Amino acid sequence: MNVSGNTNVTKQDSTESPFQFISRDISFILLITFDIPSILMHLIVFILIFFNKALRSAPNNYVILFTLCHSFIITAFMIPTVIDSHRLKPTIHWTLASCKIRSFIETLSSNMMNLLVAWASFERHLLIFHFNLLTIKWKKLCFHYMPPILITIYLSIFYIYSSFFFPCEHQVDFVNNICYYGCQSRDPVLGMWQTSIHILSPTICVLICNGALLFRVYRSKARLRRSIDWGKYRLMIFQLVSISCLYLLFNLPFAIVYLWVIVAPAPSIITLLQRVGFLTYFIWLLFPFVCLCSIPQLESKMKKILHCQIVPVSREMQPRAIRLVKIQAQ
Repeated sequence: MNVSGNTNVTKQDSTESPFQFISRDISFILLITFDIPSILMHLIVFILIFFNKALRSAPNNYVILFTLCHSFIITAFMIPTVIDSHRLKPTIHWTLASCKIRSFIETLSSNMMNLLVAWASFERHLLIFHFNLLTIKWKKLCFHYMPPILITIYLSIFYIYSSFFFPCEHQVDFVNNICYYGCQSRDPVLGMWQTSIHILSPTICVLICNGALLFRVYRSKARLRRSIDWGKYRLMIFQLVSISCLYLLFNLPFAIVYLWVIVAPAPSIITLLQRVGFLTYFIWLLFPFVCLCSIPQLESKMKKILHCQIVPVSREMQPRAIRLVKIQAQ
Protein backbone atom coordinates (compact mmCIF):
# COMPACT_ATOMS: atom_id res chain seq x y z
CA MET A 1 0.00 0.00 0.00
CA ASN A 2 1.46 3.33 -1.05
CA VAL A 3 0.72 5.43 2.00
CA SER A 4 3.45 7.97 1.49
CA GLY A 5 1.24 10.36 -0.42
CA ASN A 6 2.40 13.41 1.52
CA THR A 7 6.12 12.68 1.61
CA ASN A 8 8.89 11.49 -0.66
CA VAL A 9 10.56 8.33 0.57
CA THR A 10 13.33 7.06 -1.67
CA LYS A 11 14.56 3.53 -1.92
CA GLN A 12 17.68 4.41 0.00
CA ASP A 13 15.66 5.77 2.90
CA SER A 14 13.49 2.69 3.10
CA THR A 15 16.49 0.39 2.82
CA GLU A 16 18.36 2.03 5.66
CA SER A 17 15.33 2.31 7.93
CA PRO A 18 15.41 0.08 11.01
CA PHE A 19 11.65 -0.47 10.60
CA GLN A 20 11.93 -2.36 7.30
CA PHE A 21 10.84 -5.82 8.42
CA ILE A 22 9.44 -7.00 5.07
CA SER A 23 11.74 -7.04 2.06
CA ARG A 24 10.47 -6.67 -1.49
CA ASP A 25 11.21 -10.32 -2.28
CA ILE A 26 9.29 -11.60 0.74
CA SER A 27 6.33 -9.29 0.10
CA PHE A 28 6.28 -10.39 -3.55
CA ILE A 29 6.20 -14.08 -2.53
CA LEU A 30 3.51 -13.47 0.11
CA LEU A 31 1.24 -11.55 -2.24
CA ILE A 32 1.52 -13.92 -5.18
CA THR A 33 1.02 -16.93 -2.86
CA PHE A 34 -2.19 -15.60 -1.31
CA ASP A 35 -3.68 -13.66 -4.21
CA ILE A 36 -4.72 -16.48 -6.57
CA PRO A 37 -6.32 -18.66 -3.83
CA SER A 38 -8.07 -15.55 -2.52
CA ILE A 39 -9.56 -14.74 -5.94
CA LEU A 40 -10.83 -18.31 -6.28
CA MET A 41 -12.24 -18.24 -2.77
CA HIS A 42 -14.06 -14.98 -3.51
CA LEU A 43 -15.74 -16.65 -6.48
CA ILE A 44 -16.67 -19.71 -4.41
CA VAL A 45 -18.26 -17.59 -1.68
CA PHE A 46 -20.17 -15.56 -4.28
CA ILE A 47 -21.50 -18.77 -5.86
CA LEU A 48 -22.44 -20.29 -2.51
CA ILE A 49 -24.39 -17.21 -1.47
CA PHE A 50 -26.09 -16.37 -4.77
CA PHE A 51 -27.16 -19.95 -5.49
CA ASN A 52 -28.63 -20.49 -2.04
CA LYS A 53 -31.82 -18.61 -1.26
CA ALA A 54 -31.46 -18.90 2.51
CA LEU A 55 -27.95 -17.40 2.47
CA ARG A 56 -28.89 -14.80 -0.12
CA SER A 57 -31.86 -13.54 1.89
CA ALA A 58 -30.16 -13.71 5.32
CA PRO A 59 -30.07 -10.20 6.85
CA ASN A 60 -26.53 -10.62 8.16
CA ASN A 61 -25.17 -11.41 4.66
CA TYR A 62 -26.47 -8.21 3.05
CA VAL A 63 -23.64 -5.92 4.14
CA ILE A 64 -21.16 -8.80 3.79
CA LEU A 65 -21.97 -9.00 0.07
CA PHE A 66 -21.12 -5.30 -0.32
CA THR A 67 -17.84 -5.87 1.52
CA LEU A 68 -17.03 -8.95 -0.57
CA CYS A 69 -17.48 -6.97 -3.78
CA HIS A 70 -14.92 -4.35 -2.76
CA SER A 71 -12.59 -7.00 -1.36
CA PHE A 72 -12.74 -8.81 -4.71
CA ILE A 73 -11.96 -5.59 -6.61
CA ILE A 74 -8.79 -5.06 -4.57
CA THR A 75 -7.76 -8.70 -4.67
CA ALA A 76 -8.39 -9.25 -8.38
CA PHE A 77 -7.35 -5.88 -9.81
CA MET A 78 -5.30 -3.82 -7.34
CA ILE A 79 -3.03 -6.37 -5.69
CA PRO A 80 -1.79 -7.69 -9.08
CA THR A 81 -0.48 -4.17 -9.79
CA VAL A 82 1.39 -4.28 -6.47
CA ILE A 83 2.81 -7.68 -7.39
CA ASP A 84 3.90 -6.29 -10.75
CA SER A 85 5.65 -3.34 -9.07
CA HIS A 86 7.71 -5.80 -6.99
CA ARG A 87 9.17 -7.45 -10.10
CA LEU A 88 12.61 -6.55 -11.39
CA LYS A 89 11.08 -5.46 -14.71
CA PRO A 90 7.51 -4.28 -14.13
CA THR A 91 5.15 -4.48 -17.09
CA ILE A 92 2.89 -1.64 -15.83
CA HIS A 93 4.35 1.82 -16.33
CA TRP A 94 2.36 4.45 -14.46
CA THR A 95 1.16 7.62 -16.09
CA LEU A 96 -0.63 10.48 -14.36
CA ALA A 97 -4.03 9.29 -15.64
CA SER A 98 -3.52 5.62 -14.72
CA CYS A 99 -2.16 6.63 -11.32
CA LYS A 100 -5.28 8.69 -10.63
CA ILE A 101 -7.53 5.78 -11.58
CA ARG A 102 -5.56 3.30 -9.48
CA SER A 103 -5.52 5.60 -6.44
CA PHE A 104 -9.24 6.24 -6.82
CA ILE A 105 -10.17 2.54 -6.98
CA GLU A 106 -7.90 1.43 -4.15
CA THR A 107 -8.71 4.23 -1.72
CA LEU A 108 -12.43 3.95 -2.49
CA SER A 109 -12.57 0.16 -2.01
CA SER A 110 -10.30 0.02 1.04
CA ASN A 111 -12.11 2.80 2.90
CA MET A 112 -15.44 1.39 1.78
CA MET A 113 -14.52 -1.81 3.58
CA ASN A 114 -13.60 0.20 6.69
CA LEU A 115 -17.00 1.84 6.89
CA LEU A 116 -18.94 -1.30 5.92
CA VAL A 117 -17.26 -3.43 8.60
CA ALA A 118 -17.95 -0.65 11.11
CA TRP A 119 -21.61 -0.55 10.08
CA ALA A 120 -21.87 -4.35 10.23
CA SER A 121 -20.51 -4.23 13.78
CA PHE A 122 -23.21 -1.75 14.78
CA GLU A 123 -25.96 -3.47 12.79
CA ARG A 124 -25.49 -6.77 14.65
CA HIS A 125 -26.85 -5.05 17.76
CA LEU A 126 -30.02 -4.20 15.81
CA LEU A 127 -30.37 -7.67 14.30
CA ILE A 128 -29.99 -9.46 17.64
CA PHE A 129 -31.44 -7.14 20.28
CA HIS A 130 -33.85 -5.11 18.14
CA PHE A 131 -34.91 -7.73 15.58
CA ASN A 132 -38.45 -6.31 15.49
CA LEU A 133 -37.12 -3.52 13.27
CA LEU A 134 -36.97 -5.96 10.35
CA THR A 135 -40.68 -6.72 10.63
CA ILE A 136 -41.67 -3.18 9.62
CA LYS A 137 -40.93 -2.35 5.97
CA TRP A 138 -39.93 1.30 6.30
CA LYS A 139 -37.72 0.59 9.33
CA LYS A 140 -36.10 -2.33 7.51
CA LEU A 141 -35.45 -0.02 4.55
CA CYS A 142 -33.95 2.73 6.73
CA PHE A 143 -31.91 0.64 9.17
CA HIS A 144 -30.94 -2.32 6.99
CA TYR A 145 -30.96 -1.69 3.24
CA MET A 146 -30.12 2.01 3.00
CA PRO A 147 -26.92 2.42 5.13
CA PRO A 148 -24.60 0.38 2.83
CA ILE A 149 -26.06 2.16 -0.20
CA LEU A 150 -25.58 5.59 1.40
CA ILE A 151 -22.01 4.69 2.39
CA THR A 152 -21.30 3.68 -1.21
CA ILE A 153 -22.78 6.91 -2.60
CA TYR A 154 -20.98 9.14 -0.08
CA LEU A 155 -17.53 7.61 -0.59
CA SER A 156 -17.94 7.50 -4.38
CA ILE A 157 -18.71 11.24 -4.47
CA PHE A 158 -15.87 12.04 -2.03
CA TYR A 159 -13.18 10.15 -3.97
CA ILE A 160 -14.41 11.16 -7.41
CA TYR A 161 -14.05 14.78 -6.35
CA SER A 162 -10.75 14.38 -4.47
CA SER A 163 -9.16 12.18 -7.16
CA PHE A 164 -10.25 13.90 -10.38
CA PHE A 165 -11.57 17.40 -9.61
CA PHE A 166 -9.68 18.64 -6.55
CA PRO A 167 -7.05 21.19 -7.72
CA CYS A 168 -3.69 19.67 -6.83
CA GLU A 169 -0.89 17.74 -8.44
CA HIS A 170 -0.91 13.96 -8.08
CA GLN A 171 2.43 12.50 -7.13
CA VAL A 172 3.99 9.94 -9.46
CA ASP A 173 7.58 8.74 -9.15
CA PHE A 174 8.36 8.14 -12.83
CA VAL A 175 11.97 7.16 -12.10
CA ASN A 176 11.07 4.31 -9.69
CA ASN A 177 7.67 3.70 -11.33
CA ILE A 178 5.71 4.29 -8.10
CA CYS A 179 2.15 5.58 -7.95
CA TYR A 180 1.38 7.33 -4.66
CA TYR A 181 -1.99 8.15 -3.13
CA GLY A 182 -4.07 11.03 -4.43
CA CYS A 183 -4.47 14.64 -3.37
CA GLN A 184 -6.71 13.95 -0.39
CA SER A 185 -3.78 12.41 1.48
CA ARG A 186 -1.72 15.60 1.22
CA ASP A 187 -4.37 18.28 1.65
CA PRO A 188 -4.77 19.39 5.32
CA VAL A 189 -8.58 19.44 5.28
CA LEU A 190 -9.30 16.39 3.09
CA GLY A 191 -6.42 14.46 4.64
CA MET A 192 -7.66 15.05 8.18
CA TRP A 193 -11.24 14.20 7.16
CA GLN A 194 -10.10 10.97 5.49
CA THR A 195 -7.93 10.01 8.44
CA SER A 196 -10.51 10.67 11.13
CA ILE A 197 -13.71 9.55 9.36
CA HIS A 198 -12.51 6.82 6.97
CA ILE A 199 -9.64 5.21 8.92
CA LEU A 200 -9.57 5.96 12.65
CA SER A 201 -13.31 6.20 13.41
CA PRO A 202 -14.24 2.86 11.74
CA THR A 203 -11.42 1.08 13.57
CA ILE A 204 -12.56 2.48 16.93
CA CYS A 205 -16.19 1.68 16.08
CA VAL A 206 -15.36 -1.96 15.24
CA LEU A 207 -13.43 -2.36 18.46
CA ILE A 208 -16.13 -0.80 20.68
CA CYS A 209 -19.16 -2.36 18.96
CA ASN A 210 -17.74 -5.88 19.01
CA GLY A 211 -16.67 -5.59 22.63
CA ALA A 212 -20.11 -4.25 23.51
CA LEU A 213 -21.82 -7.01 21.54
CA LEU A 214 -19.95 -9.79 23.33
CA PHE A 215 -20.65 -8.11 26.68
CA ARG A 216 -24.36 -7.73 25.92
CA VAL A 217 -24.63 -11.34 24.75
CA TYR A 218 -22.84 -12.63 27.86
CA ARG A 219 -24.94 -10.45 30.16
CA SER A 220 -28.27 -11.16 28.46
CA LYS A 221 -27.85 -14.86 27.71
CA ALA A 222 -29.01 -16.03 31.12
CA ARG A 223 -31.54 -13.27 31.67
CA LEU A 224 -33.19 -13.57 28.22
CA ARG A 225 -32.63 -17.28 27.62
CA ARG A 226 -36.31 -17.97 27.08
CA SER A 227 -37.14 -14.93 24.94
CA ILE A 228 -34.18 -15.10 22.53
CA ASP A 229 -33.13 -18.16 20.58
CA TRP A 230 -29.37 -17.84 21.00
CA GLY A 231 -28.71 -20.80 18.70
CA LYS A 232 -30.25 -18.78 15.87
CA TYR A 233 -27.80 -15.91 16.42
CA ARG A 234 -24.70 -17.96 17.27
CA LEU A 235 -23.52 -18.12 13.65
CA MET A 236 -24.30 -14.43 13.11
CA ILE A 237 -22.15 -13.49 16.11
CA PHE A 238 -19.36 -15.85 15.03
CA GLN A 239 -19.36 -14.34 11.53
CA LEU A 240 -19.02 -10.78 12.80
CA VAL A 241 -16.42 -11.57 15.46
CA SER A 242 -14.28 -13.50 12.95
CA ILE A 243 -14.38 -10.69 10.38
CA SER A 244 -13.73 -8.05 13.05
CA CYS A 245 -10.76 -9.96 14.49
CA LEU A 246 -9.24 -10.20 11.00
CA TYR A 247 -9.90 -6.50 10.43
CA LEU A 248 -8.45 -5.37 13.75
CA LEU A 249 -5.44 -7.69 13.53
CA PHE A 250 -4.08 -5.85 10.50
CA ASN A 251 -5.85 -2.48 10.53
CA LEU A 252 -5.45 -1.50 14.20
CA PRO A 253 -1.61 -1.29 14.00
CA PHE A 254 -1.97 0.69 10.77
CA ALA A 255 -4.43 3.14 12.39
CA ILE A 256 -2.13 3.60 15.41
CA VAL A 257 0.94 4.31 13.28
CA TYR A 258 -1.15 6.56 11.00
CA LEU A 259 -2.15 8.62 14.04
CA TRP A 260 1.49 8.64 15.16
CA VAL A 261 2.51 10.13 11.81
CA ILE A 262 -0.06 12.90 12.19
CA VAL A 263 1.01 13.76 15.75
CA ALA A 264 4.80 13.43 15.31
CA PRO A 265 5.80 12.97 11.66
CA ALA A 266 9.29 11.65 11.01
CA PRO A 267 10.91 9.84 8.05
CA SER A 268 11.39 6.62 10.03
CA ILE A 269 7.76 6.62 11.21
CA ILE A 270 6.53 7.25 7.67
CA THR A 271 8.57 4.25 6.49
CA LEU A 272 7.05 2.19 9.30
CA LEU A 273 3.61 3.29 8.08
CA GLN A 274 4.43 1.98 4.62
CA ARG A 275 5.43 -1.41 6.01
CA VAL A 276 2.43 -1.70 8.31
CA GLY A 277 0.22 -0.51 5.46
CA PHE A 278 1.42 -3.47 3.40
CA LEU A 279 -0.05 -5.84 6.00
CA THR A 280 -3.52 -4.39 5.46
CA TYR A 281 -3.63 -6.18 2.10
CA PHE A 282 -4.13 -9.40 4.04
CA ILE A 283 -7.50 -8.16 5.29
CA TRP A 284 -8.79 -8.46 1.74
CA LEU A 285 -6.76 -11.56 0.89
CA LEU A 286 -8.08 -13.52 3.89
CA PHE A 287 -11.57 -12.01 3.99
CA PRO A 288 -13.30 -14.68 1.80
CA PHE A 289 -11.78 -17.50 3.87
CA VAL A 290 -13.30 -16.02 7.03
CA CYS A 291 -16.66 -15.62 5.28
CA LEU A 292 -16.51 -19.21 4.05
CA CYS A 293 -16.02 -20.54 7.57
CA SER A 294 -19.20 -18.80 8.72
CA ILE A 295 -21.45 -20.38 6.08
CA PRO A 296 -23.69 -23.03 7.70
CA GLN A 297 -23.67 -26.59 6.33
CA LEU A 298 -20.79 -25.71 4.04
CA GLU A 299 -19.98 -29.25 2.92
CA SER A 300 -23.51 -30.10 1.80
CA LYS A 301 -23.91 -26.80 -0.07
CA MET A 302 -20.65 -27.26 -1.97
CA LYS A 303 -21.64 -30.80 -2.93
CA LYS A 304 -24.92 -29.55 -4.36
CA ILE A 305 -23.25 -26.83 -6.38
CA LEU A 306 -20.45 -29.02 -7.69
CA HIS A 307 -22.86 -31.94 -8.34
CA CYS A 308 -20.82 -34.26 -6.17
CA GLN A 309 -23.66 -35.69 -4.15
CA ILE A 310 -23.48 -39.33 -3.20
CA VAL A 311 -25.79 -41.28 -5.45
CA PRO A 312 -28.50 -42.84 -3.24
CA VAL A 313 -29.42 -46.46 -3.52
CA SER A 314 -32.28 -46.79 -5.96
CA ARG A 315 -35.62 -48.14 -4.89
CA GLU A 316 -35.17 -51.22 -7.04
CA MET A 317 -31.91 -52.11 -5.32
CA GLN A 318 -33.18 -51.60 -1.77
CA PRO A 319 -35.14 -54.91 -1.45
CA ARG A 320 -32.22 -56.91 -2.83
CA ALA A 321 -29.79 -55.17 -0.46
CA ILE A 322 -32.07 -55.93 2.48
CA ARG A 323 -32.32 -59.61 1.47
CA LEU A 324 -28.54 -59.93 1.24
CA VAL A 325 -28.16 -58.46 4.73
CA LYS A 326 -30.70 -60.93 6.10
CA ILE A 327 -28.98 -63.92 4.44
CA GLN A 328 -25.60 -62.86 5.82
CA ALA A 329 -27.12 -62.44 9.26
CA GLN A 330 -28.43 -66.00 9.16
